[in-house]
Amino acid sequence: MREDFERIISVVSDVNEITQRLLGRPAFDRVSVPLPDLGSQAVAELRFLRTVTYCYALLIEAGRTIPAYIADVAAGYGVPLKSQYQETKEVVTNLRTTQHHNLSESARSAQIQDFTDAWFQSTCGAAPPKSPDRWNDCTQALMKACRTVVEGLHAACIRIEQDPDGSIAISDIQSRLSRDVAPHEFDRAIEVACDRFGIGSLDVVAFRNKHFAKWRMSLGVKEHIADLQLELTRLVEASLLVEPVALPITGFDLEQLGVPRGPKMKKTLEAAKNIYLGDPCSKLVLLERISNWLRTESNER
Repeated sequence: MREDFERIISVVSDVNEITQRLLGRPAFDRVSVPLPDLGSQAVAELRFLRTVTYCYALLIEAGRTIPAYIADVAAGYGVPLKSQYQETKEVVTNLRTTQHHNLSESARSAQIQDFTDAWFQSTCGAAPPKSPDRWNDCTQALMKACRTVVEGLHAACIRIEQDPDGSIAISDIQSRLSRDVAPHEFDRAIEVACDRFGIGSLDVVAFRNKHFAKWRMSLGVKEHIADLQLELTRLVEASLLVEPVALPITGFDLEQLGVPRGPKMKKTLEAAKNIYLGDPCSKLVLLERISNWLRTESNER
């Protein structure tokens, strides 16, 4: 077990040295989570949980982009890595979800739990493990899978670097990296666009999460992007133009102003929307404006 882990650390360092030479940046960022305690005094279940956390940080977070691109081209260099890489990421992601998060009653949560139970059953014969030996079997299996992935990445990196035509694969990876944008990188573009459009009540993170997959797909199909920030702005503004407007007030607020439920409530909310679209403002200002509108409506009768 210790040998596998030490090998993972060593190979990741070697992969980073090669990708630094080939791509100008390491394949894996620094992993900040504590290393698993593999000493004899470590509790078996805790050791497993710490290993899950580390593998998730390494493969899913620190190695978010470059390893995936290397895995895509590895087969062309005689390294059958892609399926093992994807399977290991799926195992690590689902283990992390079930071991560190509360699952809901949704169908998706049930699928994740079933996947994890099946992995435990096939790995140690019990789901969940209930003895130190079985927890250790699971830790060993997870480490071996992670080791296989990083060794495959290492082998692919060496062959790409030694290939006289390796510049083709390098250019392809660099092109994909130029279009890869982390979710948080859209946030500034959203804030600027909201300011430009006069939108003051948008939940930036929720809006980004809603549209991120579509934006990322759009970036991925473009052959060349001369100005990435300009492209982010285009994507964000296009989404804002079709986004339903969320008013800073609700029907409950209008009830406090004496607006009755029914057609009158609907009409007043529509008026509030038109007022807000014309000049976005705070909740208090909008309530004041809609109060003035209600008085005008009453006087016209």
